[in-house]
Amino acid sequence: MNLIIVTCPQLAPKRLCRLIAQLTCAIESGLVTSLHIICMGDLEAQELVETRYKPERWNDDISMGWEAFKSNIIAMSCKSGVSAERGEGLLSPCTYFPSRHLTQSEHSITFRHILAIKHIINTKTASVVLEDDAVIADEKMFLELLYSLNRYTKRRVFFDLCDDYIPHYTDSCNSLLIGNLRYWIKPNAITRTLMAYAMFPETANLILDSLKNYSLPIDMQMQVALSEQGIPGLSIVNSPFQHGSKRNVMPSAVRQY
Repeated sequence: MNLIIVTCPQLAPKRLCRLIAQLTCAIESGLVTSLHIICMGDLEAQELVETRYKPERWNDDISMGWEAFKSNIIAMSCKSGVSAERGEGLLSPCTYFPSRHLTQSEHSITFRHILAIKHIINTKTASVVLEDDAVIADEKMFLELLYSLNRYTKRRVFFDLCDDYIPHYTDSCNSLLIGNLRYWIKPNAITRTLMAYAMFPETANLILDSLKNYSLPIDMQMQVALSEQGIPGLSIVNSPFQHGSKRNVMPSAVRQY
């Protein structure tokens, strides 16, 4: 099992030690055989990604991923006490996502996730990608997750492993139980956040092909790539991870330049 951590030079000193310490048991058990850390300056990262920013594609990309974006919006509305039926009737792409240019921090995060995907392509097994604010809240479940991914045989699938900061929208979804891990089966994969996800090289290659150009923040652009390629997904219900910066465990890294 490969494990990739996405971080940046400014945050690495504060966050990496904590996260790597949480990975010790998985490394010592042999479940993690390769640990790759993506941490370099923005200019170097940009030179390595071989992708182009095309802000004029914003509306087209929003349209391509809209069904998945809408699911996340409805789920968040329900979490806030607004009924899904009421929320869905008011939804429109232009209302929720008016065209804009990305900030420098959004470009920075995009470069690093694309580099993570490129790294996965050159591996032979599944890879788990964690942002540096991921917190392992359940070590036993984390080890079981790694073990099950090592044994999973369907390689054209995207694993959404994040917590329920954005809840699941489960309308017409079937569930799958793998050991103690429960997933919602998504005919078209859903990304809620990119705090934690996993894929095989075959899936990474398809996604990278769709990321030759980007216009949206990377979590949304990844959804566009998954929708464009028609990649199925498994969205975990009982995630071993928590999103530290969204759970007030650590400050948010999002900065506007």
